[in-house]
Amino acid sequence: MSTSPLEQVLQAIDEFDLDRAMAPFAPDASFLAVDGRRAEGIQAIRELIGSFLATLRSTSHRVTAQWQV
Repeated sequence: MSTSPLEQVLQAIDEFDLDRAMAPFAPDASFLAVDGRRAEGIQAIRELIGSFLATLRSTSHRVTAQWQV
């Protein structure tokens, strides 16, 4: 069973794997973090997620519902 891009990103974040977390993003992607921070473009998104990971000791996510177009 394949996982959605959201699940792929969250699993990689939970494993502190920034490179794998970035894999689903297109070069011109936009990102809105839950705390309101925004990033435009792959490099800005990498910096935002990287700075987030640098503040953590552990994290876990569980997707309970998602909407896919």
